[in-house]
Formats: sequence, C-alpha cells, structure tokens
Amino acid sequence: MQVRRSMEASSTSTTGHIYWDISYNQITGEIPYNIGFLQVATLSLQGNRLTGRILEVIGFMQALAILQLNGNKLVGRIPEELGKLEHLFELNLANNYLEGFIPHNISSCIALNKFNVHANRLSGSIPLSFRSLGSLAYLNLSENNFKGKIPIGLVHIINLDTL
Repeated sequence: MQVRRSMEASSTSTTGHIYWDISYNQITGEIPYNIGFLQVATLSLQGNRLTGRILEVIGFMQALAILQLNGNKLVGRIPEELGKLEHLFELNLANNYLEGFIPHNISSCIALNKFNVHANRLSGSIPLSFRSLGSLAYLNLSENNFKGKIPIGLVHIINLDTL
C-alpha cells in the first residue's frame, strides 16, 4: 500500500478518539506490516483495492475499537490474533475473499457490537462461542459457505437486533 505524505489521515477528533481513515480511495497493494504499530481507536481502510492477507499484527493494536477492512480484495483467513482486541466494538470484513473458519476466540472481544463478514468465502459452522458476546447488536454472516445448525445460544444475546 502506498500512501503519499499529503494523504496521511491520522487524526484526533474533539473527543480524543484517534483514528486513521483512508476509506473509499483507490489504495492498492497489501496492508503494510508496520500498520500494526499504530495505536489508533479506528482503522478504516474500507472501499479500496487492497490485496493480500489481514495481518496478525493488527491483533496487537490494543486501542483498536473499530476495524473496517470491508470492500477490498483481501484473501486468506481471519487471523486468530483479532480475538485479542478486547476493546473492539466493530469488526467489518465484508465483501472480500476471506476463507476458512471464523476464529472461536473472536468471542473474547467482549465489547463487540457489530460483526460483519458478509460476502466472503468463509466456511465451517457458526461458532458456539458467539453466545458470550452479550454486547453484540449486529451480526451479518450472509453470502458465505457456513454449514450446520444455527447455535441456539444466539437467541440469548439480548442486544442482538440484526441477524
């Protein structure tokens, strides 16, 4: 990924929320490894033409609350390291080419409110561990290759209003 100096998007809002937003541009290439050293609350790279894998190092961005990588051309698996993001509020990986299973430790993201993996190539079953995501309000698993039963535990997520 090449970002010109004039395009740097790291900023601080009036609330002190540090974000890095270069969404809906024509950014190409892979996500650079050193992006994992950013300590931002929002990382929004959605709607670009990014390729390659989601880097495990993103799972070490301890301040990260919003991760938006949707609408790119990302491939591979969802890294288990994302389950280490205990402050993660929104995870949007929709409209990519991700495959494999949803890591079970995503349920460790206890603040998770929105989880969207719509239109990928994910498979396996819906993790039973989702039942522990009490803050989850939006869950979009559509247009993938999931099999098996809908976990009964999903009905016990009291905040879930979109499934």
